[in-house]
Amino acid sequence: MKPFVLFLAASASLSAVGCGNGNRAAVSGTVTLDGKPLQQGVINFLLADGKGPSAGGTITDGQYEISATKGVMVGSNRVSISSVQPTGRKIQSLGRVDEEYAEAVPTRYNQQTTLLHEIQPGQNVLNFDLQGRIPIESIRRRYPGNP
Repeated sequence: MKPFVLFLAASASLSAVGCGNGNRAAVSGTVTLDGKPLQQGVINFLLADGKGPSAGGTITDGQYEISATKGVMVGSNRVSISSVQPTGRKIQSLGRVDEEYAEAVPTRYNQQTTLLHEIQPGQNVLNFDLQGRIPIESIRRRYPGNP
């Protein structure tokens, strides 16, 4: 009977170690686009090898914070940043007129991200100074025909 008790104790210890946040870290910082705080958006981190869960948070007034509880996996991470903003145009949608929205951050920072950062255990501060806001005129050329 004692070997069984030892097995249970060892199993509980191992599962407790696996459930900890030892492989996750807190990340916070700022995001600017062309030198100005990104008013709203989302930031996501995914291990560069694609193995493991992603973690992310919202960007408000150029600031973001991801706690260690729901934190970013320690190691090399691809970072994507996105901000969908109104273009100032109206579009027809399901019989009604709605505001048109488009991605304001260049694809090199989201769909085709080139951002790669090493996340360390503990608290990480990562600031992103993105360049190349997509001008509204460019968005309008991509989506012609909207009122």
